[in-house]
Amino acid sequence: MTGYYSPELDELRFRARRLISGDFRVDDLSCLFLAMRGHDEAGAVVKEIGDLVAHRFRRKQGVLKNAAQERFDALVVAAHLRDDPDGPFPLHFWEALRANRRGISPKKLRKDLGLSPRDARVMLREIEENYADHINDGHTLKNALSTAQNRLVNYLREQGTLTEPFTDNQLIGEINAALKRYQISSRKIQGDAAKFLILFAISQMHNTVIQLDDGGPFSLLQIHPHADGKLTVFLQSHAPWIDTKANLVRFADVYIMTTHFSTNLPESRHCDIEALREPDGYVYSLEVTSDLTLSRLK
Repeated sequence: MTGYYSPELDELRFRARRLISGDFRVDDLSCLFLAMRGHDEAGAVVKEIGDLVAHRFRRKQGVLKNAAQERFDALVVAAHLRDDPDGPFPLHFWEALRANRRGISPKKLRKDLGLSPRDARVMLREIEENYADHINDGHTLKNALSTAQNRLVNYLREQGTLTEPFTDNQLIGEINAALKRYQISSRKIQGDAAKFLILFAISQMHNTVIQLDDGGPFSLLQIHPHADGKLTVFLQSHAPWIDTKANLVRFADVYIMTTHFSTNLPESRHCDIEALREPDGYVYSLEVTSDLTLSRLK
């Protein structure tokens, strides 16, 4: 079952065949992602890139937005611990603790707390089930919890180590699986074709604005130079702080940047990031060229 009628399927097969053979065209990838984004079984990552192709620059849902929301919530909870640890919990307090727990490696969790991931998950669930509905401030919660429970909660409040929404390998794997599932191509995208696909995805993410829930500030996805010299898309979020007098979360005029999509592609080969910048730091819109380079859209 392909999900496509014959003329459309013929065109998608032609475009996939051209891509895999080394004839790299942005239109081919755009058409493939747009065609597959409406199929739930295509995968969340394929759908996300397809949605970016369809309506870029403003994301209110999807895996990129969900990961940005988790990171923002984690920053707010960390600010709460720093500025008003015994005060009322910020929005998404418990969601942030769960997200922080998911982002901690089993090795680090065992080293820092002596807990397995399952033990931490069960303990946090028990705390949330028993206290989330009627305790909404740090002072009361601290007095209600055992020593081990307090240690876990405070540890998770300090953590902001969250995983990226998806990896470049996951992106390649999902689109190859979708091409096969819908009988578009049994051949895999690999080698330079895979690099072209990753660069295309970066060009779609770059300069995308993410709208957070509950009136939170916008976050921005942009490529920036990375210490390891690999192409990386960063999430820029306003640094939050807690106004204890007004009991509000406010935002400083500085950005916190965290990795949102990393690759193994060297910047020196595929993009001259500094050449794309204006003096004020703004990065131009990008396009990917057939020679596997991200360049300024002209």
